Amino acid sequence: MPWQRVKSAPRNEESTSSKPSQIGLRTLVEPSHDSATAPLNIVFVHGLGGSAEGTWTDSQADAFWPPWLTKLGGLENARIMTFGYDSGWNKIWKPNNVLDISDFAKQLVNDLWCHYLAHGDVFVLL
Repeated sequence: MPWQRVKSAPRNEESTSSKPSQIGLRTLVEPSHDSATAPLNIVFVHGLGGSAEGTWTDSQADAFWPPWLTKLGGLENARIMTFGYDSGWNKIWKPNNVLDISDFAKQLVNDLWCHYLAHGDVFVLL
């Protein structure tokens, strides 16, 4: 199956740092508006050294798989989003870096709040 983990080749630089167009909260798939139920919001957040697309791309098939989730039973009404930030190891730990992990977390919460103001359907469970 496309989401099963397989042994992959080493990542290249492109997959280990989010591109400027991938920074912040991005909506990949909008749910249909004709559904009677509220949409399920799924946000993919990569880890340190990852990227908004590279982390979720199957290296063998070179396929970015999160948008496929809406084809699964029960997830047809899902809004699929990614949250990207500059996670390059060589940048985060430099002494002159003014941002840290807590700043990225604050940005995610802010982006979700702005999304809620626009759509009224984001509920954060911690």
